[in-house]
Amino acid sequence: MNPFRYGPHLLLSGYTLVGIFTVPAQTGPGEKLASITGIVTNQVSREGLRKAYLRLAPERPKPGSAYAAVTDGHGAFTIDNIAPGNYQLSAEHIGFLDAQYGGASNNSGVVLRLAAGDKLNGIEIKLVPQAVLSGTVLDSDGDPWQHGYVILFRSWGNGRRKMESSQSSGVDDQGGFRMAGLEPGRYYVVAESQPYFEDQYHPDVNGKPTPRHQPTWYPSAPDIDSALPITVGAGQQLSGIDIRLRTGLGSKFSIRGRASGISGVARPQNVVRISR
Repeated sequence: MNPFRYGPHLLLSGYTLVGIFTVPAQTGPGEKLASITGIVTNQVSREGLRKAYLRLAPERPKPGSAYAAVTDGHGAFTIDNIAPGNYQLSAEHIGFLDAQYGGASNNSGVVLRLAAGDKLNGIEIKLVPQAVLSGTVLDSDGDPWQHGYVILFRSWGNGRRKMESSQSSGVDDQGGFRMAGLEPGRYYVVAESQPYFEDQYHPDVNGKPTPRHQPTWYPSAPDIDSALPITVGAGQQLSGIDIRLRTGLGSKFSIRGRASGISGVARPQNVVRISR
């Protein structure tokens, strides 16, 4: 028998029938079980979120020890028949950032310590609506450029700026891009032309470089110092983030250096960090 199989459990709450799905609890004979009731809400509007998915996972995961639930039309949920132990409760919903109870979006939450027979009520998980950025990559003439991609950087700190790559995206046949799942904050966007395209259609001549599309920061800046930052709030959807690619020489470049004082650390993959 698969220990992760979910079995249906129906709970009549007021006049609303709530579908709850739990993993069979691993308990001993005569052991009392715990329960949790609460609500998942939109942090901005304070409204309950229908069909939010919750997962109650033990602090130290083991097969057959997780529980799950789906909220009703008012955002309410119940998880019962929980074996005593230490758990973390998380929630997710389309269009919102995942969150754990007692923690900010994408951060660790508090540990729920459930003893035999505990009935934990009034739990609320507030989900932050995701922000979205969308726009178009244009060539140097202002026409849509489909041979490109964009990289989004999150800006941190006051005074000394720190940057961390957030996500990247290709563009569609009209040069359009869309980046979703963003936390409120300050961002910078850079667009680049696909290297293989530039190599094929703007090859070097007699060892000398020819003009190519250069990495360009929003809206049409050669570097981050002259780029325009984009600030988004919770749930904000900003469109019209159009980046007009610059052309020039010197598209082939590299940065070399050495990290000292680090040992026994694996090389990170697909992570870029810039500090100034």
